[in-house]
Amino acid sequence: MSELRRDPWVDRWVIMAPERADRPQPKSITAEWPDASADDPFAEGREAETPGELLALRTSGTLPDQPGWRVRVVPNKYPAVRAEQSGTPATEGQYQSMPGIGAHEVIIECPQFETCLSRLSLSHVQEVVWTYRERLRFHRQQAKLAHILIFKNKGRAAGATLAHTHSQLMGTPWVPSLVQQEVATSIQYWHQHQRQLWTDLLQQELAVGQRVVTVGEHFVVLCPYASRFPFETRIIPRTTESCFTRASETEIQELAELLRSTLAVMTRLHPTLAYNLILHTIPLSEQETAGFRWHLEILPRIGQTAGFEWGGGCYINTVAPETAATCLQDAWESADTA
Repeated sequence: MSELRRDPWVDRWVIMAPERADRPQPKSITAEWPDASADDPFAEGREAETPGELLALRTSGTLPDQPGWRVRVVPNKYPAVRAEQSGTPATEGQYQSMPGIGAHEVIIECPQFETCLSRLSLSHVQEVVWTYRERLRFHRQQAKLAHILIFKNKGRAAGATLAHTHSQLMGTPWVPSLVQQEVATSIQYWHQHQRQLWTDLLQQELAVGQRVVTVGEHFVVLCPYASRFPFETRIIPRTTESCFTRASETEIQELAELLRSTLAVMTRLHPTLAYNLILHTIPLSEQETAGFRWHLEILPRIGQTAGFEWGGGCYINTVAPETAATCLQDAWESADTA
């Protein structure tokens, strides 16, 4: 059973989840996947090897937990938090803990063995992004948790233990500190200027153009000014919307296209690319947050995070975002003309 513990030094919650150690673990973060397609519990036809599905996009007439699906959502077999966990919060001096209550789901992105989301068809990636929105909508309606984080670990260096392309959803009874910081900064800027920080940032980025990768009707893809990692990229809505659940079907379609293309050009530049994909949206308890804007972050695992980063919380980036944006632009244009 997992437990949530608050670190009083930095007001940060940590999940103690010993059962997660039972997951299949790679021997090395750099070695190739050992014949991963031959032992793929996420493959179509092996539905019995996962917990029962919570949602599936499937061919009409096919049954739950049977073949015939395109995207499938199941509870994580080795959850860090779980809805059915019981217990009460506890205090011991300066220390606080609570049961590991939450939601931990796996979004299996395709039925066949595939390691790259960008190699799926555009319509299929649209269904994956649609599934993100629908699971987030479901948990907002339940109103049992404080926050939902949707994320993807691609490659061993990014923390993946299974090669089959998939994402995860984790819901917690508190709002993670990084999201709290983003929300607080956005609100403070709004109170000071009566306009969104994100609006001003996008206007400046579009005017300068050095860090913009591409611009769509509804989104801007850019390498942030203070990128923490080489080729760190964000996909930011051009509308002042703080909650991803209100993304329209048209926005879902464009977001999927930009996400697929961005990952494709990154992989063209770095064929063995490992990365983390993260969706930041407002806490579940809030309908709107002044100044905040939902967004996608792509964090490539190029290079290593070492002592200075862990000890000081300050990152050393070896590739300037202006250089990264130019490389991505060139790869994008090459793909368009190929």
